[in-house]
Amino acid sequence: MFDDAGPTEPRRRFEGAVAVITGGSKGIGLAIASRLAREGACVAINSRPGPELERALRQLEKEGAEALAVPGDITQPGIVEGVVEAARACFGRVTHVVQNASVSPHFGPLLSITHGDLGHTLLGNTWPALALLQAALAAGMEEAKGAAVFISSIGARLSSPTIAAYDAAKAALNSLTRALARELGPRGVRLNLVSPGLIATPAAQVVLTEGRDAQEAAILPLQRVGRSDDIAGAVAFLLSDDAAYVTGSDLVIDGGRLLVGGETVDLFGVHDPKRIQEHLDAVGRAFAAQSEAQKAGSGEARR
Repeated sequence: MFDDAGPTEPRRRFEGAVAVITGGSKGIGLAIASRLAREGACVAINSRPGPELERALRQLEKEGAEALAVPGDITQPGIVEGVVEAARACFGRVTHVVQNASVSPHFGPLLSITHGDLGHTLLGNTWPALALLQAALAAGMEEAKGAAVFISSIGARLSSPTIAAYDAAKAALNSLTRALARELGPRGVRLNLVSPGLIATPAAQVVLTEGRDAQEAAILPLQRVGRSDDIAGAVAFLLSDDAAYVTGSDLVIDGGRLLVGGETVDLFGVHDPKRIQEHLDAVGRAFAAQSEAQKAGSGEARR
């Protein structure tokens, strides 16, 4: 029987910890930062400069977090190191890191990708993770015997007609993670992967329009689209001492999506380029509408 005595005090597994979370201005990254802060960690969040990062910092501070926001595009040289140094300067050290930010500049058939977009996708989803680890080890993580999590994707195990380069980049990240976990183990530092399925984040809303959210939920064994908190809870577990004997693992959080297939439900079994283009056009319309809504919201905030 479960105890129905009522809510309990939140766990405090991260007292004294300092966590750096990239892509922390919204969605999964912000949920991770909030979860770790509630459990006692000081958190430094990073994303590209803009009002979303400022709003995220205000939200964390309102929740009572000791938080820092460090703007910058981590795909650019020196930015990751600057983020870690800012966290160390503010909080004294860095003990945990979460590489959550990702890039996917190309949408559509793989045969249409350019050399530049392929290079940016592969490098942009791998190098920042490695650079983040290198910087964090020097900023206190090795001394603290800390832990790290890289956010991957179930796409690393699948093949998509629209984001195949991104999926390939995540597969490369997974391979790098296993090798890094082996190197880090003797130094007392653990490294694991979390692979989400389709999660209802602000970025994913463009592919959950026109009834696709209900369609996606209907085919999942758990009958719902994932939430950012689903990922945050998994990351908190892997970073905590509850996972003290876990390293080099890949924790899939997908509501059972790998049991039924990988692509969005409207693309199941689709090979016709025209139908794929129709999907991309619909996503483009949703993205444009989302961008206009964000601009309107920013305008309201300034008035």
